[in-house]
Amino acid sequence: MLQIKNGLDLVICGLHEIDGSLDERVTHVISILDPGTAEPAKFASLADPNLLRLRFHDIIEDTPLMDAPAARHIETLLAFGAVFAAQPDHRALIHCHMGISRSTAAAIILLAAHHGDAEGAVARVTEIRPVAWPNLRMIELADRARSFDGRLISAVRRHHARALLRRPELKEAFIRHGRAREVEGLDSLA
Repeated sequence: MLQIKNGLDLVICGLHEIDGSLDERVTHVISILDPGTAEPAKFASLADPNLLRLRFHDIIEDTPLMDAPAARHIETLLAFGAVFAAQPDHRALIHCHMGISRSTAAAIILLAAHHGDAEGAVARVTEIRPVAWPNLRMIELADRARSFDGRLISAVRRHHARALLRRPELKEAFIRHGRAREVEGLDSLA
């Protein structure tokens, strides 16, 4: 869990961790799943205004028969984040399927928008979610939407480079799964 004094209180997890992460302290939920994936039953107890449902695939390129992250998703995320960030004693849970890519990208986007610090947002999210591999397309869309002038993208690309240094075997897996752009040209960034 990430807690920032005078800021956003976030919990980041995967679908398999919902039962252990969604407790009485969570006031808002951002649920990011593939279209058609069933929602966790625990969400039935949440008030609709406190639950944001985003449905798109964890991809970074337009792909036939798949829904890629889009500017409208990022704007909806940012608007929802601004609402709960303005409320005292909030705690938002952000989840995606594995708690690695879409949820960590969403957390970085919200933190960077709230604090204006791209590097700090990446550092805070990776501190609490070491397996973070933020979805590059989401980051690119947010960078443009909030005029970060490439700072958000650069911060995440540096994180990707450091992650590949620790786990170089991931490079081929990302290439095989259509995410080569996330792992190309990282050698000079670590």
